[in-house]
Amino acid sequence: MNVWTIGSGQAARTLAADGNAIAWPFTFDAGGARLIAGYDDGRLRLWDATSFRALLQLDAGARRPIRSAFTNDGRRLLLLADDSSTVAFDARSSYDFDARQIVDQLFDQYRLTADVIAALNADPSLAPAVRDAAIRLARARGDDPMELFGASQAIAWSPGHTDADYRRAVRYAEAAAREVPSSARFAETLGLALYRVGRYRESVAAFRRADSLRGGPDLPGMIFLAMALNELGDEAQSQAVANEFAAYVERRQQMPWNTFEAGWWKEITAYKQALDKAAAAKKK
Repeated sequence: MNVWTIGSGQAARTLAADGNAIAWPFTFDAGGARLIAGYDDGRLRLWDATSFRALLQLDAGARRPIRSAFTNDGRRLLLLADDSSTVAFDARSSYDFDARQIVDQLFDQYRLTADVIAALNADPSLAPAVRDAAIRLARARGDDPMELFGASQAIAWSPGHTDADYRRAVRYAEAAAREVPSSARFAETLGLALYRVGRYRESVAAFRRADSLRGGPDLPGMIFLAMALNELGDEAQSQAVANEFAAYVERRQQMPWNTFEAGWWKEITAYKQALDKAAAAKKK
């Protein structure tokens, strides 16, 4: 049985069991850290999906398993046999549940796999075996692009957060966009997060990418792209985007604004008022 790395398309490892072939489909647990495979010698083997180390060998007896599944907490392995009977195995002996709990808590706090692993390495209270197990689990879990996108969006789409919050939103959006480079929504949220921290040139590039992926501009892109271009001193391009934005607003006059859109409208209105005030002061 070959296990493949999705990102590279390369075979990561062949899981052999004394020359026996796979007799029925294998199944990963919910965290992607373990997998169960049934072999033609009638035995089942549980593998660590990161180190490719055999953890357990199980025997279903005379039953021939045709389906398998882990319970959500990973404590039990359930098998459905071809005679419609089921059998349950205790899978805890192959898994460090202290490590699982620690990893879940750290992902709630840090979101990014690299930050979780850094926190595990920096915690002197962890026993080495628990730390090693937790790091393997964190690597197997990996970054969830939708979760990172949602966390970044919750910060970047609104004004009033701290600089540290916005820098965190940038890191989340960058990781999400790396995982799913074809998403216009991810690129757009990255552009907005970059604008919030004053990285205007990169913000412009992210918004332009979002426009290209979508086949046209969207409201936050038009608003914040215009402001980012102006911050870079490109008044002509900024005005062109602003004109496009004005035409967009006119087209959807009869449609209600949602909370975010209303907030963005206030932001660009305040921005324009500040520019007009500065221009008037210069003339005096």
